Amino acid sequence: MDTNGSLVGKFLVSTPHMEDSLFFKTIILICGQDEHGVVGLILNRPLDTPSLRDLLIELKLSTISSQASSRIYFGGPVDTSRGFVLHTPDYKGPDTLEMSVEGQEFCLTNRIDVLAHISEGRGPQKFLFLLGYTGWETSQLDQELRENTWLLTDGKKDFIFEKEVSSQWDTLYRDLKINPDCLFRESGRA
Repeated sequence: MDTNGSLVGKFLVSTPHMEDSLFFKTIILICGQDEHGVVGLILNRPLDTPSLRDLLIELKLSTISSQASSRIYFGGPVDTSRGFVLHTPDYKGPDTLEMSVEGQEFCLTNRIDVLAHISEGRGPQKFLFLLGYTGWETSQLDQELRENTWLLTDGKKDFIFEKEVSSQWDTLYRDLKINPDCLFRESGRA
């Protein structure tokens, strides 16, 4: 598959052929693409610890709202000390990136201001806080798609802020009417 068209807002869904345990049964929202490659965030890998509340306390933010009770997610293995907030468009900061999934707008902010606003209850209505991101050079993702390591599909807005992440991968395949056990490792050429 050629990734020359825009992939922003699409999902990469790992297939059963995924050999890297970091990406086993993952759903990745593609958030950026340019001539150098593709960047995305894993949506269904919550971390056990710390909680967002713990992080906000560590950052010495004085007010901690009920919004801060959220979990922290593993966004990917690249730059895991860097945080990203994927959120609804009711909040926008100076460097907020906007994207659309199924016609619904979502935003991505990675400035500490958004965490301060969340701690004060002035942040976005819905959000995910993720540490790290995923990334591929364009030719690398093309190769992985040819090897059937990933299924590329339109994004599904219902999956962005879904609280029950343990079944998202199975649910997405069921919604697509694809039995993942029937996917072959090698693709054919006509």
